[in-house]
Amino acid sequence: MTKFIKYSIIFLVILIIIAYFLDYTITSSLKKSKRFNYAEWNALYDGKINAEMVIYGSSRAYRHFDPKIFEDSLGFSV
Repeated sequence: MTKFIKYSIIFLVILIIIAYFLDYTITSSLKKSKRFNYAEWNALYDGKINAEMVIYGSSRAYRHFDPKIFEDSLGFSV
């Protein structure tokens, strides 16, 4: 039983390291991408957006969420 737990922990650690490396690689290559426009995404990562809550997404996020309601109800800058 302890052998199983030991191999499970080793497997999970290796999996987490690989996932972190892939996330870092994909994120850094998307930041440098000239093919797609990720201006808002890069501004979010760089801390240039002056808001406590950011609604980011497709046209559904654009049409279904009203920032004024969030500002009035929750008191957050959106």
